[in-house]
Amino acid sequence: MRDDLLRLSGADVPIAAVVAGRSGDGTHTGILYSASKSDGNPAERIVYILHQRWDCYLEHAEFLGPGQPSEAIYSRGYAYAIPAMEDESLWRVVRWCRLIAKRYIEENRRNGPPFAFKFGRGPHFAGQGSSDEGAYIMAEDGMGLTCSLFVLAVFAEAKAPLVQIETWERRDADDARHATLVNRLGDPRYTPFMSPERLRAVRGQLPCVRVRPEETVAAYIQEGIPVYFHPTAEIGDWILGILDYPARL
Repeated sequence: MRDDLLRLSGADVPIAAVVAGRSGDGTHTGILYSASKSDGNPAERIVYILHQRWDCYLEHAEFLGPGQPSEAIYSRGYAYAIPAMEDESLWRVVRWCRLIAKRYIEENRRNGPPFAFKFGRGPHFAGQGSSDEGAYIMAEDGMGLTCSLFVLAVFAEAKAPLVQIETWERRDADDARHATLVNRLGDPRYTPFMSPERLRAVRGQLPCVRVRPEETVAAYIQEGIPVYFHPTAEIGDWILGILDYPARL
């Protein structure tokens, strides 16, 4: 384990990173990347976050500052990992982030991929130059993304697959979390784009394994990717323990 790659509630993101922390009654993850502001000094670098917040709800925003995700989502702190990858691989992640953000946010399309639980084989997003560049590709084995699966999908498109998903184990706590999320997906107050047919299809994906948000960060403080369920699950628990009790680090 490379705990020297782990950062707590800071802003040192040279190119790209994966962030996670407690949020609401669960945990949440997204991708951080550094870029210059289009309307400002090119030398001034800003840290942005791109993350799947909910069904058809993708957010792309400056990460730090009052009211921004660093405080609004991660009010109890966050951990992030700077992957031990070649710079070119990290820049591919950034290019995919910007392409996806352009598709869903800058062009005012429906704001994000749909929500679902099972990670498909991919490809997950339409590539640059295609008529639907940056759009999520629906497939029979992949009907949408959680926040964790969004991170996995972007890194997979950047030719940096994060996990060996076939090694992931099903856990009782994850089944319970899935049940909670399915109930919320069925509430039209929170999921205006969720049809009864799609809800039945998403529910039909269960039971399935779950990559927890903290495990996306845990993957990147190990030597080499893609990683296996063990010891990633244990490292994920350790990261949450660090966030809850920072003196442990």
